[in-house]
Amino acid sequence: MDILWFFHRRLRLINMMYDDGTAPFREAMRKIEAHEEPFVDTRDPEHQDVSEPAFLEEFLETSEVVELLGNWCLLMTHATLQAFLREYVAEIARAYGHNPKEVRARLEAIKAKNWFERYRLFFLQELGIDWQTSPAKLTDLEQINLTRDDLVHNVEVTTTYVYRDKKHAERFPESLFTDEL
Repeated sequence: MDILWFFHRRLRLINMMYDDGTAPFREAMRKIEAHEEPFVDTRDPEHQDVSEPAFLEEFLETSEVVELLGNWCLLMTHATLQAFLREYVAEIARAYGHNPKEVRARLEAIKAKNWFERYRLFFLQELGIDWQTSPAKLTDLEQINLTRDDLVHNVEVTTTYVYRDKKHAERFPESLFTDEL
């Protein structure tokens, strides 16, 4: 089975979901910023409070929807990466005549700070594959894992925004998945 094909297909669908899913919301935000219909400010400053920008609530809610869709896509990307690595290890074990359950047990026995580090060390120690030499930036992959942890463990009911934990912020002061706020 060509698991790499399935991996790329899932990533392509996740990307399509983000692009197509956020398009109407990004367009509404653009129209609000450009003061285009239906977001034309018709308030009369002589008789109405104009201290806040027009359509501020609509803009903020629309922005939150884009953020939430991005969060969902990142969670799916994380799950896809984890599933690919799990299946790849099993496929390698079968291809070289090893019992996938025994290979999985060796993987699970590796002491590491998280599942991602465990796979990295497994590939290095068992297969002689150093992820540092990959064309993908290891720090980018690590940030997917850390951001996923933030999305799952740092949720507050009073906001849709998710903030990095202290260790994540210290490890990556400028993260791929955060803005200056």
